[in-house]
Amino acid sequence: MKRLRCVVFASSLKHGGRCIVAKDFDSKKWFRFVSDEKGSAIPYEKAMFYNELYKKSYPLIPLKVVSFPIDSESPILGQPENVILGDASINQVEPFVINDISSFLDNPDDLWGNGDCVPDKDVSTITQSIYLIKPENATLESEINAFDGKTKRYVSFKYNMIDYKLSCTDPKFDSLLKENFSVKALCISLGENFNGYHYKIVASVL
Repeated sequence: MKRLRCVVFASSLKHGGRCIVAKDFDSKKWFRFVSDEKGSAIPYEKAMFYNELYKKSYPLIPLKVVSFPIDSESPILGQPENVILGDASINQVEPFVINDISSFLDNPDDLWGNGDCVPDKDVSTITQSIYLIKPENATLESEINAFDGKTKRYVSFKYNMIDYKLSCTDPKFDSLLKENFSVKALCISLGENFNGYHYKIVASVL
């Protein structure tokens, strides 16, 4: 089975599981790990990495360097980076963790245009659906949705002179909001088709 040494940049909340995105350590190519050809989430129990030193498994978190088992490539419309995660364990490998992400940053002109989503009819030409960017004036915000009473989590920021306010699925969001975290980078992912649109999502706050 093929393996990839990658830096994890997000293990975010997705439909009762996790959306795991990572960059190849050497080539800097993006991968989104899914559980099937439909792009389904990775179950919580599989979103773990094995530490050989301690002989234990731990939840995947950003900036860990791990070896992913790959079953097959499985791109879908709007998400060309999708690969199906293999059944073998995800293993932590050297250098174990990174602290300097500068060489992994992306520099797109914009985040798939303005606004918080892309119409399904416009995603056929998208060749990259994940970005790691350095935003300006990023702030974390939460508010209660008037229709369903649920808490909605957002990150507002500016990138290349464009203002964005995007939903955030980082599981650490609430704790980061409480500690007034200073945002250094954001991992942005384009979601699957939802009612004719692909929403831009902040998958992790770094």
